[in-house]
Amino acid sequence: MPSPLGHAMAGAMTAWIAELWDRHSASVSDRQSPSAGERRSPPSRARRSLDRWLACLSPLTVACAVLAVSPDFDNFFHTHRTYSHSLGAVAIVWALSALIGWRLRVPVVKIATICAAAYGSHLLLDWLGRDDSAAGGIMALWPMTTHGYRSGLNLFLELRPYPRFPVPALLVANAKAIARELLILALPFAWALKLRLDRYRIAEPEVLVRAVNTRKSPGRSSARVVPPPPAAAAVGTAGTSDRRARRATPRGSPNTRRGR
Repeated sequence: MPSPLGHAMAGAMTAWIAELWDRHSASVSDRQSPSAGERRSPPSRARRSLDRWLACLSPLTVACAVLAVSPDFDNFFHTHRTYSHSLGAVAIVWALSALIGWRLRVPVVKIATICAAAYGSHLLLDWLGRDDSAAGGIMALWPMTTHGYRSGLNLFLELRPYPRFPVPALLVANAKAIARELLILALPFAWALKLRLDRYRIAEPEVLVRAVNTRKSPGRSSARVVPPPPAAAAVGTAGTSDRRARRATPRGSPNTRRGR
């Protein structure tokens, strides 16, 4: 049985990978880029680095991390690895997440699927881990059956509860289990984190981009010719158009007589 830290890491990875597949979500660089008429001072390197790390802690990521740990809350009811460790519980989480997404006016199917996948990651890690309990595994197919399932791979060691072992043996056994799961999950977690940081890289302001382009071409002048406003152009050409109209009008016409 992995520790809550390992389950939280799996939930965060689920949210990050799911958001990377979503092509329609706007990145932080699009939201932080200034408009054409707005002038903003360039952020410092420390500020950009802080914004990139904070972007990884989105509300969806935090929710998925909590959902990945939540199946172990059944320890308080002495029903560990039973109803909460099943596909039926995953379906309930999907329905509740869809209802919350509908109330918040966010993509319902997307949010519900990501939250259900984060919850299901707990079942996957427990199925891959060692299980010495009397249940003989997780009740994965409830409500269809109450039979316990385990893979037998023993990829993760089981955390030892306090009443069965003395304190020194408990600390040594749990330290070994946590160290092993961190070694297994460290590589995929670092890969997902790198992808998330690369996607949410904050772009430089538009003012800096223009300054760099000006430095690259020192021979070109940055000054541009400003055309006269249309009102001034109309006033300057009004007299010329009146003279041309008088020349084109014959002398014997009624308009010429009235003008005289």
